[in-house]
Amino acid sequence: MFLLVNPHQASAKQGIPMSARDSFEFNTLHKGIGVRVLLVEFHELAVEDFHSRLQMLSASRLITRIDATPLTGAPWMFETFRHCVVFVRLREQHMSANRSTAMEAFLAQLAASRAVTVIPVTCRRALIDHFRTQLSRVSPMYLGTSFVQEDLLHILGACAFSRPQRRRISRMDAPRELSLAAL
Repeated sequence: MFLLVNPHQASAKQGIPMSARDSFEFNTLHKGIGVRVLLVEFHELAVEDFHSRLQMLSASRLITRIDATPLTGAPWMFETFRHCVVFVRLREQHMSANRSTAMEAFLAQLAASRAVTVIPVTCRRALIDHFRTQLSRVSPMYLGTSFVQEDLLHILGACAFSRPQRRRISRMDAPRELSLAAL
């Protein structure tokens, strides 16, 4: 008979405190194949809607963590929790000088991470054109400001089952035009 000891459990038993990040990773590691999701620049109602859509998935353990943040906190959140899927809500204001620079820097940070899938969400073609250079490095697809539940499940499922290699969702995997509740 073999006894497997997790190093995190052993350190906790020996009185060595775990960091909050180590504790979170240990507690979610054995709960399934779930992904960590970050919502950037989504308004409060959209975040609530996203949470309610995913509640039915709680038993499947497809999602291990969901965080939402404005752009100002996004680099810190991403760096701290290493999210696997990042939904970025692009808006008109992101084309202005200061906010455009901040969004470009954040997209560059996402491009540097090999284990993240980025899904830009926007209803304006001008925004996609404005960030074309940065988006071409991080995302193979774009979502409209609303999309159906099945498409959300497809994206998250594809990311959950493709770890640890980086797998981009091809244009054939999900429809180009998606619709549902306004995000």
